[in-house]
Amino acid sequence: MLPEAKVVNFQEGEGAFHPGQSSQSSDAGGSSFQSGQSSHAAGGHDDTVELESVDEEEEQMQNMMDEEDEDGVDNEVDSDESGGSDTSDDNEEADPIPSSWNHDLSEAMIVDDRHDSAWEYSMNTISVGARYADKRHLQEAITQWAMNTQRVFRTTISSQKFLTVVCSDARCPSRVHGYCPKYDTTWVVSDFVPHTCVLKSMLKDHRNLTSTLIARLFYKEIVENTAMGVKAIQRRVHLQYKYVIEYGKAWRAKQTALENRFGTFYDAYDGVVRLLQTLKDRNPGTHVDIQDFVIPEFPNVRVLHRVFFAFSICIEAFMHCRPVMCVDGTFLTGRYKGQILTAIGVDGNNRYMAARSLLDPLIDQKHRASHLEADPQSMEPLQTRTPKKNWMIHPQWEDRLKWAGLLPFARLVEARDHISRLNYDAALITCLVDRWRPETHTFHFRWGEMAPTLQDVSMLLGLPLAGEPIGPLEETVGWMHSMDARFQGVRADVGPMTFEAHGPRQAWLHEFQIEQFGFPDVPMTAVQITRSLEAYLMWLLGKTMFTDNHGNTISARYIPIAQEIAEATEAEHIIQRSWGSAVLAATYRGMCKGCQLTSHGSGIVGCPLLLQLWSWARFPIGRPEIRDGSWPPDELYDAERIDMPTFGSLWTSRKRHFGHNQLRNCYPAFTEQFDLLLESDVTWEPYSEDHRDEAYPGGISNMCTRDWAYWMTKAKIIFDIFVEEMSQQRVMRQFGLRQLIEPPPPTVPLPPRVHAYNRKGANKTAAGWLQLLAPYITGWANAPAVSWATMEAFDLQEFEHYLRAYMPRTRLRLSQACDPVQRDPSTMWDTYPRHSTSGTRHHAAVLTAELQDDAAQYARSLSSGPLLGRYEHHASFAQRLPRHRQPPVRMYSPSPFQARPPPRRGGGRGRGQ
Repeated sequence: MLPEAKVVNFQEGEGAFHPGQSSQSSDAGGSSFQSGQSSHAAGGHDDTVELESVDEEEEQMQNMMDEEDEDGVDNEVDSDESGGSDTSDDNEEADPIPSSWNHDLSEAMIVDDRHDSAWEYSMNTISVGARYADKRHLQEAITQWAMNTQRVFRTTISSQKFLTVVCSDARCPSRVHGYCPKYDTTWVVSDFVPHTCVLKSMLKDHRNLTSTLIARLFYKEIVENTAMGVKAIQRRVHLQYKYVIEYGKAWRAKQTALENRFGTFYDAYDGVVRLLQTLKDRNPGTHVDIQDFVIPEFPNVRVLHRVFFAFSICIEAFMHCRPVMCVDGTFLTGRYKGQILTAIGVDGNNRYMAARSLLDPLIDQKHRASHLEADPQSMEPLQTRTPKKNWMIHPQWEDRLKWAGLLPFARLVEARDHISRLNYDAALITCLVDRWRPETHTFHFRWGEMAPTLQDVSMLLGLPLAGEPIGPLEETVGWMHSMDARFQGVRADVGPMTFEAHGPRQAWLHEFQIEQFGFPDVPMTAVQITRSLEAYLMWLLGKTMFTDNHGNTISARYIPIAQEIAEATEAEHIIQRSWGSAVLAATYRGMCKGCQLTSHGSGIVGCPLLLQLWSWARFPIGRPEIRDGSWPPDELYDAERIDMPTFGSLWTSRKRHFGHNQLRNCYPAFTEQFDLLLESDVTWEPYSEDHRDEAYPGGISNMCTRDWAYWMTKAKIIFDIFVEEMSQQRVMRQFGLRQLIEPPPPTVPLPPRVHAYNRKGANKTAAGWLQLLAPYITGWANAPAVSWATMEAFDLQEFEHYLRAYMPRTRLRLSQACDPVQRDPSTMWDTYPRHSTSGTRHHAAVLTAELQDDAAQYARSLSSGPLLGRYEHHASFAQRLPRHRQPPVRMYSPSPFQARPPPRRGGGRGRGQ
């Protein structure tokens, strides 16, 4: 907001000054411009009294111009700004821009219209008679005006008393002239001619918007947040001024702002020597050693090489320090080359480990969390490459899916007539990815570390863990012709297979859904059932279990597996695979990659369904309510207890409801809510027996608990060529076990080069990849025998010690949220149980009695009061109506966004999804 010059409004027909009328002919009144009549035009009017007042105004303006002319006779033009030219090359910005133009003018402009003293504010206007505190503020106002009018100007006169700028278009008469009156310090605009040039196109960048000006406009933001990136400055300029500046200009603006605040590198190197000498003089016993060298080309310049200093009190105290075991990393090579790395074994308390950072600086500088911390508006949610429609399951597929261990998972994504498809919440999933740390393979929250584990995969998805790991996948030679031949003639109205190099197109596979054959009204042949199952397995593997960034095609590497399962006639014909470990490995790899993606349109790969169900099971953020209650014992019952619900079935197979004020798919709100969530809001053990008996009275699938021996294994998990490491020792509270203050490292750490395996530029065959991954494939066969052996129960006191050591070593908040201590006063509407409500039915009798007593007391109070008339009754109801429209239950949160309370099954009341 800039000051606005107050313009005198004359009556129609009055001979008055109009801004922008300088040096032009008058209106149709007949009077022409006379010499000395600067910036005025005459007009006719019959009222002589009003004409006299107009003459007085013109006389005052004429005196101002005469004073300017007299004052400028002997005035010399500044040598550093003469001609208005600037020879510095600032991205072709200097045409010309004096170096001292960049200051805030929000309170600089003053206006004196000879009638009253007025300080008025408007948006970047220039008017004759407007006054400015000094020349710099006038220059700033002209620049702001030029940017808003999409015009570029150049300076023709710039001296101690005069300033004149004209339009860069030589054919345009636009001109702004200002001067400093005699015996005054303010500057006055005495002449203003508007633009007559026509804009040929909108300017993407403005030459007058220099890096120096940008540095002053965003000085506070850059100085307060020195980690602010150059691209963030580009976005801020575009957001506020609608100009797209180049990267180099934004970089120079940041450097200029930092140099204005902290000085240049030369100043810093020069000042450190004087500072150390002063410290040595004022602290007797302090040792200072400064080494420098001389450049032969500049013998009179001494360049600082290195310094060493030690305060006397530290020298004396060091003699009394306890000995410690250290690893001096000064001469380390590789990724830590040149860094001083010291690892302390045990500190003076003989208990707590040294607070080494959990974050790798090379990873952290690319991490989404660091970008969010620097600029919360710079990130957008990652996209989920998930299917838009679920597939129906044919009854004759069930045996083959059961033999393969995929039937419980297939039920989670089965198309149902009365249930809508699960909508993936990309914002919620992205908030989890933002907190994923590849260094530890855990989420870093304020309440500690958490992570999806093999237990979550078994309980939520019902996928098997025992079996062969899904190692390197490879498409067969000539898969296009063989697959096209298999599907030829299955549907007469479907043409030849459409495909790309990556695999068959998803749209072509959709033509073989069972409803396309007329199921259930039209019976299907054995060939149609087999081929439709093969197409379904391609969709199940490529679009739900192992999603990738190919939106229109499905990888041809899944064809051999899909064909094997679809054509099996007995269970022995299908290889038993560890689907659960593969899904977790793919999800871990997707998060390790996704947490460093910052570009527009980036996606999260792996299994988004696992992340969303895991979040709903543990956090109240973005979680719906399931109103249908528990799972009926007679629904989906299997004599083998395999085709039965999992802990994720209620979320996917029942109607989901959200409160009318509950946020969904809101990335900024979810980011803040995770920062403000309390430890007591987290459901640490969602798979307890009480929870299972309440939600699934008929029991759950045996696949959920069959492979429990793998849950705590130290073995590496594998999918394709990707090898991932689990960190159960860092998330022991999720299992209800004791969390050590310093979690032990893996027995055999995964080498970084193995974790970085990818197919980009790798021309290895499946045999070559098998040779590289052989140790990890063999290790999975012995996975149950190699596990984290700890059966000690969870200890809250020791967990607090763990948090004390964990919190200073990582990033706990990603948003610039309010202080959680500053909360709004809670009301009776803001209360709800902050713990699991399982088992509360045992206290129902006591609660019912208390409610009856309260209701009776309120009834007696109402009956004893005076009766209201009809008018009073309506007025009272109108006052209570807004309160009744509020939700009956909502979560108390210091955030302005309301989160949902943890329900019996998850969520609050509201509309259906």
